[in-house]
Amino acid sequence: MYNDHVKNIPPGVPIIKDINGEVLSGIVGPYNEGESLHLICETEGGKPSPSLLWYKGPSKVIDDSYEIMSPLIIRNELIITKLQRRDLMATLTCQASNNEISPPVQSSVILDMNFKPVTVSVKGKRKRLSAGKIVQFECEARGSRPPAVITWRKGSTRLKSSVDKMTPQGNISTSILTMTPSSEDNGKFISCQADNLRIPGSAIEDSWKLEVHYVPQLNLRLGSKLRHSNILEGNDVYFECNIRANPWVSETGWKFEGRELVTNISAGVIVSNQSLVLQKVHRINRGRYSCTATNSEGQGESNHVYLRVQYSPVCKKDQETTYGAMLHYPVQIPCEVEADPDDVAFRWEFNSSSGNLELVPTYTSGTKSLVNYIPRSESDFGTLQCWGRNSVGQQRVPCLFFVVPAEPPNPVHNCTVSEETENSFRITCTEGKDGGLSQYFFMEIRDMASNVLQQNVSAQTADFTARGLYAGSTYMVSIFSSNARGRSKPVVIQVSTAASPESQTRQDDTWQLSLNPMLLILCGAVGGLLFVILLIVILIKIHIVRTKRKDLAASAGNEKSIPSSEKSGDNCSEGCNCSGREEEKIRENIPDVVVFSEKLKPGEEEAFATYAAENVHWNRISAAPTEEYLSPQVKMKLQSSKGPWPQQATDWPPQSMEAVSLQFHRPAEDSGSQDPRLTLPMHTLPTIEENPAGLNNLNDGFNLRKYLMMLNNGDLLSAINKRCIYKDSFIKCSWSSNGCFEDVLESLDGKC
Repeated sequence: MYNDHVKNIPPGVPIIKDINGEVLSGIVGPYNEGESLHLICETEGGKPSPSLLWYKGPSKVIDDSYEIMSPLIIRNELIITKLQRRDLMATLTCQASNNEISPPVQSSVILDMNFKPVTVSVKGKRKRLSAGKIVQFECEARGSRPPAVITWRKGSTRLKSSVDKMTPQGNISTSILTMTPSSEDNGKFISCQADNLRIPGSAIEDSWKLEVHYVPQLNLRLGSKLRHSNILEGNDVYFECNIRANPWVSETGWKFEGRELVTNISAGVIVSNQSLVLQKVHRINRGRYSCTATNSEGQGESNHVYLRVQYSPVCKKDQETTYGAMLHYPVQIPCEVEADPDDVAFRWEFNSSSGNLELVPTYTSGTKSLVNYIPRSESDFGTLQCWGRNSVGQQRVPCLFFVVPAEPPNPVHNCTVSEETENSFRITCTEGKDGGLSQYFFMEIRDMASNVLQQNVSAQTADFTARGLYAGSTYMVSIFSSNARGRSKPVVIQVSTAASPESQTRQDDTWQLSLNPMLLILCGAVGGLLFVILLIVILIKIHIVRTKRKDLAASAGNEKSIPSSEKSGDNCSEGCNCSGREEEKIRENIPDVVVFSEKLKPGEEEAFATYAAENVHWNRISAAPTEEYLSPQVKMKLQSSKGPWPQQATDWPPQSMEAVSLQFHRPAEDSGSQDPRLTLPMHTLPTIEENPAGLNNLNDGFNLRKYLMMLNNGDLLSAINKRCIYKDSFIKCSWSSNGCFEDVLESLDGKC
C-alpha cells in the first residue's frame, strides 16, 4: 500500500482562461445573449496523468475532450456556440482527477449575461385625435437585461417630452409621452422603440398611425388671371377658396368686412361652395373678403384678401358745403375727394351770373385741395365748383360749395356732463354751425344760490373742464359760441358738484334734506317778511320808551322824596335780590348818549359817531361826574353819606362805588341844549393816574368803550350795582330777571 501511495501524485488546481489568456474566476461576463463562449481550462502535473472535464451545474458534464499538451500540462477548451437566456448565472466548473483515493481538484466561473428586449408595444385604444388637444401615449418594453431604453419618434423626428420608469424586477420598462397633435400630424406614424444599448441590433419597435381631426384650414386668393393686374370699376372679379380638412367640411360660406355674404344676382354677387364671383365691381365693393368652412371640429376662416378697386375721384361725403364770408375778407374753402389712386389734380371754378371764373388753388395734397376766396362785392357770393382727376379719369360730378354772407353761429347742442368731482366737472357739446366764420366757445358758471359769476372759460372747441369749485354746490352753466358776426343763443345747464366725503353719511343714519331753488326763494321771502314785522315792533317799542323818558326827565327835578321802588332799590344795593320789574323801570329811564368832542359840520356827525363807537377807547375814569349830570336818586344817596361833595376821583370812597351812576340826565333847561339826548363832551372823561380810589381791583383798568358796548341798544345803566370786570377779555354781561349782571365768559376776574 505504501508503494501505491507514493506512485499517485494529484494534479494541480485547474486554471480557467478566456480566449485572450486572461485568468477568470467568480462571476464572468456579462456575455450577450446569442453570442458564443470560449473558455480554456488547464491543469499541471499529476501522476498518473489526470483527466480534465467541464461541468455545468453540480454534475452535468458538458465537455470531456481534454488533451495532453506536454507530459505535465493537460488542457480542455469549452466552446458554447450560442448563449441562451437559460445560461444566465450558470456555474461552469473545470475539474481535474487522476485517482480514486484523493479528491478531485476544480475551478468554477458564473456566467453573467445581457438580454435583448423581448416585446415592445404602444398601449391603449387607438382612437382619433383632435388637433390642439393634449394626448398621452404609453410604451411598454419587456425582457431586456439591463432595462431597455425607450425612444419615441413621430415620423423621422425624435421626440423628447417623455417620462420613463421601470418595475422593481427590472425586466419591464415604461415610457409615457405627452404631446399636442396638429393638423400636420394626420397620417403620420408615432413609434416607440426599445433598445438594449449593450447588444447591437437588439432594438425593436411598435408604431401607431395617427388620425388627427382638425378645424378646416382655408386659403383664399384672387383668380389666377387677376393676381397681377389692376382692377378698375366695371371689371369682373372672382375668388378661389382652397380647403383642407379632416373630416371633410359640411358647410361653406363667404364674408365681406366681417359680414356674411350671400348670392345677390341684382348686385352682381354669385356665391358657390369654393368660389365667389363679383360682376362689374364698384368702389363700394372695396374691402376685405374671406371664406369659411365648418366640420365636426368647428368653423375655420381663411386669410383676408383686400380687394382694391381703382376709380376716378368723387366728392367725399359729409363735407361742409356752405361757408359764410364777409366782404373783402378771405374765406378758406377745402375740397376733399375720394379716389384710387390718390394722386389727384384739382380744378376750381366760381359760377356766377356773369360767367364762370377759374380759380387757382392755394394748396393741394393727395385728395385734398384748398382755395382762398375773397368776395369783393355782393355779386361775388355764389357757388364754387371743384373737380379732381387721377390716372383712372376725370371726376364726373363736381363738388359744390356755397359762399354766403356770414352770420352769427348756431347754438351748441347735445351737451353732456361727465367727470363730476367735489370741485370740478366736464361738459362736452356738439358744435353748431359756425356761420361761415371761425367760432370760439365760452362757458359762464354762476352760483345758483347767489347768482354770482364764479368762472368764465373760453375754448376753441365745445369741450370745457371747470375746476376750483365748491363741493356739494349747484351751479347754473351757460354755454355759447361767438364769431366775428356775433354770438349764439346760450344753452343753460344746471350742474352740481359731488359732496365732500366728510359731509357724506349713510342714508339710514341721518335725515337727508334736499333743497331746490324755489324752496330757498320761499324761505328768503318769509324771513324778510318776519324781519320787517320785527323791525316795526322794535320801532314802536323805542317810540314808547322815549316818550316815557321825556315824561320822567321833565318831572325828575321836582321830586321831593324817593319813590318806594327806589327805597326798595336802596335796600338791595349790596346784593342781587332786586326784582326784574324794578330794574326794568330803571332801564326805561336811561337816555340816549351821543359822544363827541366838538361841534361837527353837517354830515359828519353820523360818521364821527360810528368812528367813536368802533375805534375810540377810554382808559380810566379820571374825575367824579359833576352834579348836573347825576340823577336825583344818586344825589340823595351822596347827600345821605354825610360827607363833602366829591370833586376828584380820590374823593370817591370805595364803599360809594356802587352809587356811581352813568345814567346821565340832560343838563338843566338853561344850559341851552336843544337835543333831548345827553350831550357828553369827551373832556369830561380824561385819563387819570393808575389805581384811583374807588377803582381798585380793576387790574387792567376800566375800558369805558367796552362797557358802553356791553349795554343794550347803547343805553347806559341806571347804576353800577355790581362790577363785571374781566381781565384781558371782552366784557359781556346779560341782564337777568333779578337785576344783576351774569357772567357768560370762562375767565372771571370778578363776580356779578
